[in-house]
Amino acid sequence: MGTRVIAVGLITLQLAACSAATPEGAERFEIPTHKWGRDGGMDALIEGRLAFSDEGCTMILSPDDDRLPEPVVFPNAVGIEFGNGVRAVMEEKNGKLYAIEGQEFSYGGGWVRPGAVWTDQCGDYSPDDIAHINDLFLVQDDRIWY
Repeated sequence: MGTRVIAVGLITLQLAACSAATPEGAERFEIPTHKWGRDGGMDALIEGRLAFSDEGCTMILSPDDDRLPEPVVFPNAVGIEFGNGVRAVMEEKNGKLYAIEGQEFSYGGGWVRPGAVWTDQCGDYSPDDIAHINDLFLVQDDRIWY
């Protein structure tokens, strides 16, 4: 009996830890994401404003609005929708916000061929590449924010 109580307690703590990262009043939704162990990556500058497609696919709007939206995939991420309808991308485990819908962002990363991470939810994006973020910090207002 004692072992069963400990196991149930551990599961409860794990579930609480998973949901603790979601801001109060917000709901999670799936977005394309890739697993990244923070062990290096590409170093191109990826910048623009965060947007979402109707399917919940994450997109970059260019800073000067002269290009069509481009796909972007954040690492270890989940989408959240706040009670007021504004959406954002956050790191799933710690709740750190990568960007809020309409917000300008700059991260390190690079462009890769769209794989199942993108196509399973968002469909084909051939022949172009999609942006993959693989950075721990945000560059904003010429400052690095960890």
